[in-house]
Amino acid sequence: MMMKHDRISSAICAPPGKIGKLAPSSPLRAFFRELISNPRAIGAACPSSRGLARRMASYVSPDSNGLVVELGAGTGVVTAALLERGIAPERIIPVERSPEMAHFLSRRFPGLPVLCGDAGRLKDLLRERVGDRAASVSHVVSSLPLRSIPQEVVRAIMDQLNQILGRDGSYIQFTYDIRHSAPCLLPDFARISSKVIWLNIPPARADLFCRRQKRG
Repeated sequence: MMMKHDRISSAICAPPGKIGKLAPSSPLRAFFRELISNPRAIGAACPSSRGLARRMASYVSPDSNGLVVELGAGTGVVTAALLERGIAPERIIPVERSPEMAHFLSRRFPGLPVLCGDAGRLKDLLRERVGDRAASVSHVVSSLPLRSIPQEVVRAIMDQLNQILGRDGSYIQFTYDIRHSAPCLLPDFARISSKVIWLNIPPARADLFCRRQKRG
């Protein structure tokens, strides 16, 4: 059931009467259908803004050859920003736990290998879908609502990221906790860049984390 503040925020995102006029394949319609049926998994009352998506995509290098794994791809706003950034489609692997959202992504981006499954077993999912290419992940871009996920699940996801990201790998995460003092959940990684997107609803922060280089 949607809480009162969710209904208010939804009204801000989509004016009254607009949702009913959206096409069946509309990202906004898909978002609100998932929000109503599974609000805890969405973790937000509004879709991420294009400004937030572009900021996250800006942390991904179009020149590297490694795979770009996108967690919690949702309706594809970050996926679209990655493509606009110039990331080659064959490098992008969206991952979605919801079968309905994964199906929507497959229709919206027919050339991308959308994975439907749990990020807690990400390494196996990648191996099953892309085989040996699973060893060449250079970036993980995450829109997962980590603050609303049980901590044991978050730890399992972080363990997966630590395994699949190489020495030069990077991890991009957005959060509604806009404090710069918020800790990094990957102990071997350090925050390299951070940007608050005030025009997002609600304001969000996009962080770039890179693996600490060991000395000696």
